[in-house]
Formats: sequence, structure tokens, C-alpha cells
Amino acid sequence: MRRHEATHSGSQHPCQFCGKSFARSDVARRHARSCATRGHEPLQKARRGRKPHACNHCFAQKLACGPQRPCLRCLLHGLPCTGVGVEVESSSTSTSSSTASPDRNHIDHTSLLLQITDPGLQYATVFLAAKEPSCNRMMRHHLQQYVPHSSQALETPALDIPFWGFDDPLRDLFLDESRYQDLALFPNQHPTSNLEFRLNQLTTDLREFCITHSPSSQALGFSVTSYAAILSAENFLNLVDMFFLRWDSQWLLHWPTFDLEKASLPLLLAIALSGTAFSRAEDGVETDPVSSKAFYQTAEAYIFDRLDAFCSPADGTEPMLHDDIIEVCQAALLVEVIQKSVNDTGIRRRMFAKRHPTLVAALRSLGILGIKHRDCTMPSWVLFIREELLIRLSIWTFLTDALPTLVFNQPPSMIISEMIGDLPCDEKLWNAATETDFNKEWRETTTTQHRLSIQQLVANLFDDNWELGLRGNRSSLSVDHLFIMIWALQPIIFNLRTTVPMQSSLSSVLRALQRWRSAWDDTPQSHRVGLVSHSPELARLNKMILEAGLRNDAKFSTYLSGLALEDTMHIHELIKAVRVSDQYR
Repeated sequence: MRRHEATHSGSQHPCQFCGKSFARSDVARRHARSCATRGHEPLQKARRGRKPHACNHCFAQKLACGPQRPCLRCLLHGLPCTGVGVEVESSSTSTSSSTASPDRNHIDHTSLLLQITDPGLQYATVFLAAKEPSCNRMMRHHLQQYVPHSSQALETPALDIPFWGFDDPLRDLFLDESRYQDLALFPNQHPTSNLEFRLNQLTTDLREFCITHSPSSQALGFSVTSYAAILSAENFLNLVDMFFLRWDSQWLLHWPTFDLEKASLPLLLAIALSGTAFSRAEDGVETDPVSSKAFYQTAEAYIFDRLDAFCSPADGTEPMLHDDIIEVCQAALLVEVIQKSVNDTGIRRRMFAKRHPTLVAALRSLGILGIKHRDCTMPSWVLFIREELLIRLSIWTFLTDALPTLVFNQPPSMIISEMIGDLPCDEKLWNAATETDFNKEWRETTTTQHRLSIQQLVANLFDDNWELGLRGNRSSLSVDHLFIMIWALQPIIFNLRTTVPMQSSLSSVLRALQRWRSAWDDTPQSHRVGLVSHSPELARLNKMILEAGLRNDAKFSTYLSGLALEDTMHIHELIKAVRVSDQYR
């Protein structure tokens, strides 16, 4: 086996007399005995025993060294990877150096994980939004029904104005304060539509909330400019449009049945905030009137205050699962995603310690985490979508919990055993615009659709009867399901690294990662778009983290030590080392 592997390793063994190279050392030595140029020269004596393979740095500390060069430990420390084994390898491959080995200082900057963990990135949402496909152009037509009758924008032909009759959404976000000095108290001075009245009501609620929670208006609150930049009807609709186009937000909001005139006020605010998050300059310069931390802190506090009020009624009764509380939970999740993406230690600390546990506790108390679709031949479209909203809310809260577990070593707040609800349904069912379309898609998809949960997926991935488990449901697994599955492994990997002996369970986790990759390779290439297309990169990082832990590299890396972190610098350096290491394999 070792001789066979040597023929694929690319290493060369030159003859000491004529310089001719051979793939195997035994063949080279046999040739040297009868080489025509040898004359009476003696053969070099082969050194007995195993040849050294560790680099100088690892050898000095009596540590195992991986076969790749430079080794991961040297990469983490920025040290030159030199040594007897390294030099022998490099000298033996000098004849094939024309194939240009990768530059040690070259980093593949196309890596998604490398880019979103960059310590210099101010707002990760801007980058993530750019990675998502703009797949919901129909939302633009859907929003026209909310345009106020008094809007001056519609008096100009749509061909002459971008964004179908609205001003450029970025323009009003970068105006000076002087534009708004003469505005009345409300952003919509002469409301003519239900949406304008509701936005004015939201303005009133926010002002009252600021007065109640911060009489000095210093810790919370924001200027009239910010109200007008977000809550005037025109600007608000532009932000909603940007939200649906720039972000694949259909995972949480069902746009065919979404009604701006009926949605709860916290959800309207969260959608507008998401739109403004994507309008920020990528360099993080706060030039728009809604980029101040006070504004987002106010909105965050307002939304989570409403969540607390719903989940802890004043009369002491149990909270009821109704549409308003579902939408407040959706708003809380959207705000959490926005705030976690800001490169600010104080905000992250607040989200980790306070906001996220509040949302998870709310979903538990409402029984949302185990939601499943009802068994029926032909479900009601309205009831099916309501159940699907709860399923997706549960799933994406779980994924939001897994992200800081990977990036910041934050202990998970949710466990896999409670994720017994269904996985998201087929996108064709979710995106059906009418009940007729839904019924048609239901008849076509349910024949091959198998209902699975995160708990079942992970159990099958680790089960010895792999052939009878997950492989039997391959036809039901989409790239979205595999995306969810790889993130579901993050709390398992974290617990393996921090709470149990690594050797006892490492092989089963590595086997699970290999099985996941096998399932991923079976999915159609055309389906791997947006963020989910980078899932194999995450699986590769997980494998490298586990292998580094097995080699006891924790003493060389703050991230590998398992300590909770509050910035992305440490995992960014680890990912950079992994990317360089991959180039030498």
C-alpha cells in the first residue's frame, strides 16, 4: 500500500550518478546499482530507521506534525515550517517545481467564512445580502397597492424614475438634517392610506417608549430625521422593497400573504431596519441618518419589550399563540440577525447574554420548537402557511444559535433533541402565489416528500445503519436541508471540543462529516446558489478544527482553546491558516 501511495505522492527519487528521477525509492536504488555512469563509485548507504517527518518547530516540542507543508501549527503562529523532513521533501521535488507550488502568503479571498469573519468588516449583513440571489421581483408589483394616493412620485412616468415610481431608496438615506427641520411631528403629515396611519402610530409608540424608558432621551431615542427616513410611506416602501430584493427573506416571511396594513408594528419596524442595514456603506462610514447605534438600540429594545409583554401577561395567564405574538417573534429574530452582524463588542455581548436567550425562551414557552404539519390529504393553504411560518421561525432561530457557537465559541442555548418539528417544506409549496397554485404543487410534491426533523437528520447521520437511514431519504433532501444539517452539527462539535475526551467520539463526528459531504455531492449543481453553496467550506473547517484538537493544538490558538470570544479575529486567523493549508494538499 505504501509503495502504491508513493506513485501518487508526486515525490521523486533521483539517481546519485546520472540524476534520473524515479517515483519509488527501491526502483531508484535498483537502477543505481547498474547505472552506466556509475563506474566504480560506491552506493550511498541508506539510513536505517524511520525518516523524520516533523518540522523543526513541532519536533522541538515533541508534537506530532501533519503531512501537509507548511503544517497547521506553523501557519497559526506565522513560523517558517522547516526541518529535516521538510527539506528532504522540498529537495526531492525540486525537479517538479515548475508546476508552481502555491505561494505561502497567498490567501483565497473568495472564501465566504474568511470574508464575513474579517475583523475589519463593519456590517456583515451588507456582505451577506450581496451573496444572496435577488429572486423575488414579484414583490415590487405586490407593493404597488400600498402606494399613497397623494404620492407625488406616481405623477412622473415610471420609465423616468428608478424603482417603479419611487425615488432612489439610497437618496433619502444620505440627506442632511436641514431637509427635515420643518417637518411636522409625524413623518406622514397628511395620511391618506391605512399604511400611513399605521406608520404614524408606530412613530407615536416609539416616542412614548423612549420617554418611558429613557426620560433624558440620551440612552435611547433618535431625531425627527430618522423617523422621516424610515417611517414616511415612500421611504418605508422602498426599504421593504430593498429588504425583499437584497435578502432572501422568503425563508421567514411569506410574501404572497404578507399584508403591510395588517402586520404588527414591531414587524414593520424590523423589516424597515433590515432594509436600512443593506443601504449602509460597506466601509462602515455612518453617513445616513439611521445608522446611529441609538436608533437601532431603541428599535431593538422596543421589539423585545413587546416580546416580553406578550410572553409574560400582566394577569399571570399563560401566553396564547396568536398572529401578533408570532410576528413579534419574527421581528425579534430579524433584529437579532441585524445586531449580531454589527462589529461592536457591546452589542454582541448584549445579544448573546440577553436578547437571544429571551427569544429562545419565548419559542419554548409557546411550544413553537416542536411544530409539525398536520396529517391530511389536502391541507388548507392558510393553515399550512401558518404552520410553515412557525416551522421556519423555529429552524432559523436554531441556526442563529449555532452561528455564535462556531464563530465565538458561545455555548449553545438550544439542543438538538428539542428540534423535533418538521423541516421547511418544498420551496414550490412555499412560493405558491395563490391557493390554486398551492393545491397544484401539493399534488405534485407530496408523492416524493418525506417529513423529517433536525433531530432525525442528525441521528441518521451518526447511525451505524446509514444505508437504511438518511440514504433512504436522499430524494427528500434539498440543498437547504443539507445547509441546515451542517449547522446542526456545530453544537455537537463544540461540545466534543470542550466537554468530553476528543478521542472517544472523534471518529463518529468525522464519519458524519464525510457522510454529509457524500449527500451534498449528490445534489444538483444548479440548486447550490446563495449562501447554501458555501456549505462544504464549513464542513471542511469543522474537519480541520477537530483534527487540530486531536493534535492538542489548543495551546497554540485562542480559538481552539474553546474559550468564549467576543470578536472574529481568532477564527479569522484559523480560517486563513486552513485555506493556506488546503493549497498545499
